[in-house]
Amino acid sequence: MESRQVTVRREYIQLLNKLTGCILTGNTRDLRKNFESLLKIICSENQEFLLSVQNDSDNPLSKSNLIIFACKNEQYSVLEYLFNAGERMLINLYKHIGSDLIHPSYSDSCKHNAFYYAIRSNNVKLVDILIEKWPGFDLEKNIECFEDILSGSYQALTLRNVALSSEMQLCIESRLLNFRLAINEQLHIPGVTLTQIIGRIDWLISKIHRTLNEDFGEQTDILLQNLKTIAKNIYVLKASLRSTYDAIPWEEMEFCLTTFVRTRIRDDELNILYWSFITKSALISHLKNFTKCLEAEKIGILDKHSVDTLKSFPTIRRDQAVKLIIKKYPFFQTLYYDFQRARDVRSLSIIHEYTNVSVTADIEEKDGRLIIVRTLQVVSQCFKNTFEAPKLSDEARKRLLGSLEGKSVEDPRRV
Repeated sequence: MESRQVTVRREYIQLLNKLTGCILTGNTRDLRKNFESLLKIICSENQEFLLSVQNDSDNPLSKSNLIIFACKNEQYSVLEYLFNAGERMLINLYKHIGSDLIHPSYSDSCKHNAFYYAIRSNNVKLVDILIEKWPGFDLEKNIECFEDILSGSYQALTLRNVALSSEMQLCIESRLLNFRLAINEQLHIPGVTLTQIIGRIDWLISKIHRTLNEDFGEQTDILLQNLKTIAKNIYVLKASLRSTYDAIPWEEMEFCLTTFVRTRIRDDELNILYWSFITKSALISHLKNFTKCLEAEKIGILDKHSVDTLKSFPTIRRDQAVKLIIKKYPFFQTLYYDFQRARDVRSLSIIHEYTNVSVTADIEEKDGRLIIVRTLQVVSQCFKNTFEAPKLSDEARKRLLGSLEGKSVEDPRRV
């Protein structure tokens, strides 16, 4: 005679098979019946047992969820039911199994989320309902989340050369533009609270941990999208936490992330240099150290009584701040080393590009003079070494000026 758990497991799997069958045929009436029966079992079992069944190889929804399955099979009517009449049941279902399983970013065994399949279907209605009615996710409060997931899924399909209709492309690009405009508006709204700042720090730490613990295998596009999301949030946070530039290497971490991503999605003859400076293993190490720093510095941020006190840069120079950070967190020595090598290459390549154009400019012509003025402006920017614009290292700058051999070597920053 089989044990109770074996019986319950068998019944559970049978109901899941019926549920997926209903989704495949678009049978929302029977879907509801089986859904209710499944909830009765779920509410009477502990989470450990439910998770073991969720990961069972016989489970048709193992490493997936109902929303992903419906999108993968292009069943709009099923999604409409799940997000309206069945919303409460859907939330209750995954509340018991694990709320992460119903997060919009959750991916199946193929490393694809619901948005990926919805876009691939070329059914605009599927994308619209995911954005506007995702259970437990209010669009206005989660614009950044949806923007990251939508852009990542769209980029993944584009990289795979999946044929998308003009209507779908227009839908996605319009959504992304609207999301970006809304995010920019939010960034300029005064009155950001300390609680919101700490909340974003906690979210960033959690996002980094999830990314580092994820096995992406060959799905490098998904890894790159996660790194882009981390970089975007660093960009947002640093604007509110300028006073911490002598404690947290915001610019350096952001630059390493964006360089790693950019050099893996764009062809450039200098990529081989960047790859040697910022390897995947090095970036992982930098991110781990960055979370340790955030956790430690968060305590000091919490002690601030006013958000306004966080918005001013430290009164010391950047080179002094770097020494303070390395003294407190010696593991950042490698981050600064990798950053400076990559940053020097980037700055020197920009200077090279502009000077090549300017040497052919006709100074007798107005356009030629404008080109030279613009080149001087760009070179001046590349010589900066401030908190917000750490460009050429002092060593690279001295070598560059020294190479002029007796010619005018006035520092471009003073021009």
